Amino acid sequence: MDEAAVFFWEYGCLFWTMVCSADLLWLAKAVLKADADMGKEKPMLLQKKEYFKQEYQSFQDYSLHVERVTVNQDFMEHTHEFDEIVIVVSGSGEHLVEQQVYSLSRGDVFVIKGDVKHGFRNNSNLQIINLMYDPRMLFGENEELRFVEGFDYMFIIQPEWLPHLAYPYRVTMGEETVRVVELLTDFLIEQLRDAKGQYYVAVKYGFKALISYIANNYRTEQHLSDRMKILASAIQYIRSNLNTSIKVTDIAKSVTISPRQLERVFAEECGMSPIEYLTELRLKHARTLLMNTERPISAVAEEAGFEDPSYFARVYKKRFNLSPSQARKQN
Repeated sequence: MDEAAVFFWEYGCLFWTMVCSADLLWLAKAVLKADADMGKEKPMLLQKKEYFKQEYQSFQDYSLHVERVTVNQDFMEHTHEFDEIVIVVSGSGEHLVEQQVYSLSRGDVFVIKGDVKHGFRNNSNLQIINLMYDPRMLFGENEELRFVEGFDYMFIIQPEWLPHLAYPYRVTMGEETVRVVELLTDFLIEQLRDAKGQYYVAVKYGFKALISYIANNYRTEQHLSDRMKILASAIQYIRSNLNTSIKVTDIAKSVTISPRQLERVFAEECGMSPIEYLTELRLKHARTLLMNTERPISAVAEEAGFEDPSYFARVYKKRFNLSPSQARKQN
């Protein structure tokens, strides 16, 4: 074999070695990625139809399920089509809420919005009360609950503003409060078990009494200033008008302050404007719809409050580094 042939032979072998090595490296990376993806369980979505009695769904503000459960095994992370209150009665375990871990003890209370991912692990005879409800039961025709001391903090400020204000997901009730909550819960469970049409009023007002008692008696170091009460009211207005066209002037009018004052409250308390907060809520709602439904992307955009699908696609990609269609495929 002459020198030229030897040269091409040696370098040909080297070239194919490099190609094969690259292929093997790509394959190895693909396998590792697949293994990693297999380890990431998609959060399951708990649906209303699994928990809420069909006959109650004709009452728009009356979708409710209450239960006592004992948990000894891990319960995988999940989201809901409804909101949930978790009350720890006894036992021990850990509650995972959006990558934060809480060691559990009697009297702990968690308010979990539907799009918040949570689960339980390392449980030992963990007994909890679950109140699963359509948020309209709190924020629909039941505006009188807003006058209960502690309600705004517990059900608006605390679950909404954790990422910005460092409030904990967990609040804690004293022993006497827990005992009364258990009695009220048992009453609700009994009424729900036997309820027919004429009993729905008892269940509805029993739930309101339970919510009022919890909000009025939980133990916390936080006290809402007038500024935070304004913020809570503004947040509620925004949530209630998520898929309608609203402006800063509309939000400000709902809390009886000027638009400039409202902008200042949002900027100082959470580092964003009211419209930025509204957009963030809409994007998170859209992400939940993309992950858990098969609705067309244009329908998702409309339901989340975006009138222009093209604009929705742009802001969604800017926020999550994925287009809506890519997010759905990835899921």
